[in-house]
Amino acid sequence: MRGAFLALPLLLLACESEPTFEERYEETQKRIQEKAEALDAELAEPPSPASSETAEP
Repeated sequence: MRGAFLALPLLLLACESEPTFEERYEETQKRIQEKAEALDAELAEPPSPASSETAEP
């Protein structure tokens, strides 16, 4: 019986440490935004002369 009383607070603490949906959504949205910005920056760079020479058959 005493063990059950000790286990209850531990279970509540374990449940509390999980991120909420909003926290997970914000973190995922931030990662997607960072990837999109990196892709935009990569696409905005002009192609280098070396890469254009190898692209032509």
